[in-house]
Amino acid sequence: MAPWEANAYYDPSLNEMVLPIGELIPPILDLTASTGANYGSLGATRCAKRSEASLRLIVGSNEHPPEEFRVNGVLKNLPEFANSFACKAGSKMAPVERCSIW
Repeated sequence: MAPWEANAYYDPSLNEMVLPIGELIPPILDLTASTGANYGSLGATRCAKRSEASLRLIVGSNEHPPEEFRVNGVLKNLPEFANSFACKAGSKMAPVERCSIW
């Protein structure tokens, strides 16, 4: 993968998270932009519309979840995201029980 590509991934065999520099430069991450704009860029990079057949194929044959879960599944567990968008506690994007890794 080229350094400018935006394709972060986890390699379970090495217990390694890879975050290429492409994930850390505009338009995906822009330190001069608002927090909301940066969250929006993250979502835009994973935007896709798939048919039910395509979703079934991905779920059954790919180690990555569908795009919706790669974005929403992460962001809904970040209190910073909920604070940035004033998400009400208990809503879809601000669940009361969140996952936390670190």
